[in-house]
Amino acid sequence: MLYCPNCQILAEGEVCPECGKPRLREPREDDIVLLAEEGYLRASMLEPLLEQAEIPFSKVGKLGSGIAAMIGFTQDTYRFYVPYAAYEPARDIAQVLESGPEGEDALAEQDSLDGPAE
Repeated sequence: MLYCPNCQILAEGEVCPECGKPRLREPREDDIVLLAEEGYLRASMLEPLLEQAEIPFSKVGKLGSGIAAMIGFTQDTYRFYVPYAAYEPARDIAQVLESGPEGEDALAEQDSLDGPAE
């Protein structure tokens, strides 16, 4: 996968699917990468999972805090960004969350493998 520094996404191919520019390059460990775009409910589930895994991330609402405060935070969509160095483990967590009840079982199984929380 290549990285678009303009859109902060990983992309297949040589042209960014978001901006259409061919400025893609190999990602660097410190590049900030879009992990997921989620509605309020999934964002509220993903955030503590990333925190628990000690994966650094940034959560950005698309509406901005002023608009979201007026219409309600549950109406906003949130983008999660992680450093490229943490992208794969973060992606695994996001994919488990997307897989529904089976994903919850996988998270519980992973927790039991990791041992008790400190």
